[in-house]
Amino acid sequence: MNATVNEVLAITAGAFLAGIGVIKIYLRKQLQKIGIKVNGVVIRIDTNIGIGKRNLYYPVFRFVTLENEIIVKRVTWGSNPSIYSEGEHVVVIYDPTDKNHFIIDKLDIYWQSLGLL
Repeated sequence: MNATVNEVLAITAGAFLAGIGVIKIYLRKQLQKIGIKVNGVVIRIDTNIGIGKRNLYYPVFRFVTLENEIIVKRVTWGSNPSIYSEGEHVVVIYDPTDKNHFIIDKLDIYWQSLGLL
């Protein structure tokens, strides 16, 4: 059976994306092990037009580190509808060596419901 160029490209792209997914899950678990948990809040929801002219909503989080440093950071991913509401309280896990690198603990519940954590 001869494979066409499109089939080879699709398989290669799929393997590449699966590899990225595995790396992301690994890095998330590492941050959960070494990270510091603090309370945070969604201070606003930014809106940008995404693919297909649909609005994408980007939450902006604020949290205070153990060193009393205030971090305000917008996430790089958007969703429609918004996962968070302005004023919503969340648990933030941040990297003690890079306080701008953080995850939101709420998403762990979602990933666990899918059986991915």
